[in-house]
Amino acid sequence: MLTKDSLTTQLLPRELLASKGPETLSVQQLVAILLGTGRKGTPVLGVAHEVQALLMPTTPPSFQRLRAHPGIGAARAARILAALALPYALQRERGSTSVTTEHIVAAVADYSHAPQEHIVVFAINGRGMLLERFLVSVGTVTSALVHPREVFRPVLAANAVGCILVHTHPSGNPQPSKQDWVMTDYLRKAGFLLGIELIDHIIVAKNAWYSLREQEAARFQDSGRVVV
Repeated sequence: MLTKDSLTTQLLPRELLASKGPETLSVQQLVAILLGTGRKGTPVLGVAHEVQALLMPTTPPSFQRLRAHPGIGAARAARILAALALPYALQRERGSTSVTTEHIVAAVADYSHAPQEHIVVFAINGRGMLLERFLVSVGTVTSALVHPREVFRPVLAANAVGCILVHTHPSGNPQPSKQDWVMTDYLRKAGFLLGIELIDHIIVAKNAWYSLREQEAARFQDSGRVVV
C-alpha cells in the first residue's frame, strides 16, 4: 500500500523538474520520471537505480534487454530508449539550429553523474549542426585514456568538418587540469592535420560545466599552428 511518505518520494523527481529544471536531476531521478511507478516490493526510485546501471556501460542496452528487466516491459523500455534518442532527433529536425554549449551539456546528462570519467565526441557539420554523438572512452574515477585516432575516427566516418569534445569530472569540479589543456592542444593540432576543427572542449561535472573555448578563445583560434 502506498503511504503519503512513499507517494511524496515518488513525486519528488517530478517536483524537482518543475521547480529547478531537468538539468538539475540525476540519471536515477530522470529515469524514475519516465517509469512513473515502481514494481511490487520496489519503489520507483529503486527500479530507476537498476535501470541506471543498465544505461551506464559503453554499449547502450538493447530494447530486448530493457524489456526483460523486472518491472520494465515493452512500453517502459520503448519510453526509455525514445527519451535517449529524442535530443538528437530534435537537433536533426530543427535543421537551422546551431549547436550550443547548453545543447551539448544536456546531451551528456546520462554520463554526468557516472562514477568514472567519460570522454564523448560530437560530430558537427559545416552548418554547425549536430550529426552524431560518440562515446570514445570510459576511464577511472580520476582519469580516462584518449588517443586522437579514437576521437577522430568516428568524426571522419560521419563526414563532419568539426567536433566538440566532452569529458566528465566525477569529482563534481569542472575546472580543467593541466592535463586537460595538454590533451586539448594535442587534439586540436591533430584535428588540423586531418581537416577537422576541434570547436570546443567542455568539461561536465554533476551540476556544473566548463567550456575551455569560452574561457580561452584565442587558443582555439590558433588551431592551425603545429609546433614541430
